[in-house]
Amino acid sequence: MIKVIQRIPTENYAYIELNIEYETAEDAFIDHQRLLKLHENGTGLNARDWKKVRERMLVTGTFDPNISEQLNHAQRWFVNELKLALRGVSAQDPVIETD
Repeated sequence: MIKVIQRIPTENYAYIELNIEYETAEDAFIDHQRLLKLHENGTGLNARDWKKVRERMLVTGTFDPNISEQLNHAQRWFVNELKLALRGVSAQDPVIETD
């Protein structure tokens, strides 16, 4: 086992530092590449702004395309999945139950 300090550069901070144990140096290198990939699209919106975006989409079904460049990979995935779900719901015929 080797202990490795992984430093991942970010936009908001100089870097995020992680102390991780690995079996081999190769495992450490592979994990470093994976960690870099997680942050390659930036850190995304902060928690407050991300909450506003989600609530707006859920309540009104709208999304401001001007902020799409600010989203990270996970946030973009969520937005796309929610768009698909909202499209599917709106395409269904309403069901009116009568007794």
